Amino acid sequence: MGDGCSTVTVTVANNDFDPNRGHELDLMIAGAYAAIRVGADGFTVSSFSYGNRGSTTAHNRGDAMDISAIDGIAVAASPMLGGYLRGYMSNTSVPIGSQIMAPGYFGYNKVAGAAWRGIDMHETDPRPDSPHYGETWGYMHRHHIHVTWGPGASVPEY
Repeated sequence: MGDGCSTVTVTVANNDFDPNRGHELDLMIAGAYAAIRVGADGFTVSSFSYGNRGSTTAHNRGDAMDISAIDGIAVAASPMLGGYLRGYMSNTSVPIGSQIMAPGYFGYNKVAGAAWRGIDMHETDPRPDSPHYGETWGYMHRHHIHVTWGPGASVPEY
């Protein structure tokens, strides 16, 4: 990141972005920051609220975003995945209580300042009303990056 101006293209696959809903705009800006840090030209959001109707989740509150690709390459296969995750987690604007989960059983909660604590991605979703009940957090996030903005989740969310 230099002193110049950077442009990042954000593709919203399901046309479900609402800048007035929860923190969707903050999430998009934080995602763009991570893309700039890793040298990516863009990323694809597969869901802000898409696919989460009827359930009480960070997605429905406008406090979560799923990312399926970086520079057009699926996140699970992207050579930029590690750098993107480090870029996101280095963003001091991301508030305490936020979460990030990604392919490779990668998961963290922001606990203070720049400190993140690992999530046991081998634990299973304990919510009987969840469509992912009984699946591990790692299995659920094998194809996308999931980020939540701020506190509110007592368990990792999908």
